[in-house]
Amino acid sequence: MDEDKIKHPNHYTKGIEMWDYAYSHGMSFFEGNIIKYVTRWRHKNGIEDLHKAKQYLDKLIEQELKEDQDWWDQKAKMEATENETVDMLYGVDNEQ
Repeated sequence: MDEDKIKHPNHYTKGIEMWDYAYSHGMSFFEGNIIKYVTRWRHKNGIEDLHKAKQYLDKLIEQELKEDQDWWDQKAKMEATENETVDMLYGVDNEQ
């Protein structure tokens, strides 16, 4: 029987198909591609696939750091607003 290169290529069917695995683990696009390239590198494109996995990993790290920084920036703004509200309620003048 010939390999179905579109729906079920050999490098994707060594147990569980990648999209089933990624979906069942709630993975993002970046996470799924990291797993895909790391899992198939020996059977498809060699070191090239490891470089692709690294590229997705670097992008995932960049996104996570950005989201983390955005969270800290938002938290700082909320705390500043809360402090200003408390100062206003208690009549504290910070304009000295």
